[in-house]
Amino acid sequence: TEAALFAAYQLMASGQNSGLYFGLPTRLTSDRIHRRVEAFMDQILENPSFVKLVHGHAWMKSNAKEFEAGMSWFHPRKRALLAPFGVGTIDQALMSVLRVKHHFVRTFGLAGKVVILDEVHSYDAYTGTLLNELVKELLEIGCSVIILSATLTAQRRSEFCPESGTSDAYPLISTKERSVATPPPLDRRIDLRFFQGSEEDDLIERAVLAAERGLCVLWISNTVASSQTVFAKINAERKEDSFQTGLLHSRFPAFRRTELEDEWMESLGKDGPRPKGCILVATQVVEQSVDIDADLLITELAPTDMLLQRMGRLCRHERDSRPAGSGQAWIYGPMQLACDDAAQFKEALGTSHYIYAPYVLWKTIRVWKTRTEACLPSDIRDLLETTYAELDELPEWVEELKAELDTKKAELKGKALGLTKIYCGDDDEDSAATRYNNQRTIPALILRECDNCEAFANLTLCDGTELAARAGERDFKNAVAIHQNIVTLPWYGSDYPAAPAWLKKTVFGAVLVLKIRGEDLIGLGGLETQWGYHPDKGVYKLEKEQ
Repeated sequence: TEAALFAAYQLMASGQNSGLYFGLPTRLTSDRIHRRVEAFMDQILENPSFVKLVHGHAWMKSNAKEFEAGMSWFHPRKRALLAPFGVGTIDQALMSVLRVKHHFVRTFGLAGKVVILDEVHSYDAYTGTLLNELVKELLEIGCSVIILSATLTAQRRSEFCPESGTSDAYPLISTKERSVATPPPLDRRIDLRFFQGSEEDDLIERAVLAAERGLCVLWISNTVASSQTVFAKINAERKEDSFQTGLLHSRFPAFRRTELEDEWMESLGKDGPRPKGCILVATQVVEQSVDIDADLLITELAPTDMLLQRMGRLCRHERDSRPAGSGQAWIYGPMQLACDDAAQFKEALGTSHYIYAPYVLWKTIRVWKTRTEACLPSDIRDLLETTYAELDELPEWVEELKAELDTKKAELKGKALGLTKIYCGDDDEDSAATRYNNQRTIPALILRECDNCEAFANLTLCDGTELAARAGERDFKNAVAIHQNIVTLPWYGSDYPAAPAWLKKTVFGAVLVLKIRGEDLIGLGGLETQWGYHPDKGVYKLEKEQ
């Protein structure tokens, strides 16, 4: 990050560019990088300026600088990119190439700036196609584009920059003119162990024993439901209060997720008071831009680039000493390469085959299963290129998996190109599809109490905040408090429910209002739902008796 900011400074100081936009995958990573960019800009600018935070919930984090004379003009989202310096989600920049209203305002706001795009490996074929279009446009309008990735394949690099050459050095700085290998940091040796998915209970016992010996264990699952199950089993296995446990995923209300992230980043960060043994169970939310330093990593099988990202959380910082057994990564999943057919392999993968392409997971197993160790960063390039290389001969059922992936990629690429601004459409930016997701979702407001009528309601939010909401009334403090108690849930219904009148000026579009009853979540009027809530587990699916 600091190297990219230094390069941006050089480009701006030389007069080649004016302004900066730093685009990241998620709101969380944007929020964290925003603080670092603000500090950097304070150091390099003669006159104090503000760095605009640009994403869908940035209005909740407005600071005093944004209300100084002239700065409030940049508040509306479609004008936010016109601010000289900004940090936000990559989606805000992607909307400049989508056929949404006022896309040209975003394009104008980016013109001539240094645009830094971080974690570009993390996007699927759909968003990746939009990203290609964005990079082309940025170069045409006088931008300098800096692309950051720890796990970018040579093929993907050449798509962004055909002139980058064929060097396989790591780390590598590639430009249109040339590629420059930089001195690599010292290797970290990671000892690898592999377990079948059926050995999960055995792994839980081993994880508990490791934490009891003083190791800080990070367990990464591929789905929220899997992480919640593992977390429950670990707590059932350990002796009461023998060590700290925690769970981190995307299905917590915003206020609670922030509390948990801050707590664990302090405990497992670079300088915090380190616990004597703990287990943090998490999902992909800890893969990127999160400073967590574990002694032992246990991870569900994922594609090579995701495994490498997860291993970036292992022994991340230099320490005087670590407990015995540190520096190991345990990978569990279906480690066999031979199956009767594609259906059997997908069944062995469980819900992971909905998250990651089964063909890529098969190739990942093929590359990793014979290894006993990984030396990072020296092995990164070889692991990536071997995983994603084309293979000449494949079993028939693997050919079937490959064909499914090729078809899906072509379909997603077509969908993405079909939404670019070939013509000026009337699509609203709130519904702009910068990410592909075939799972419908809905925001859900979690309440403790709700004295509800159509036009007025006295509320006690999940975090204990009490407020009164009225139809037709806009109250900034109330809006911030309400959004801090919202979580996004899957939606399986046909029609989305309409928001109550007292909520329509605060949450636009469909919203589910759920009230806590014990650990169950019920709808307004006592409607039963499939969801429960616990502050340590987040929102989870109830197991209803048949």
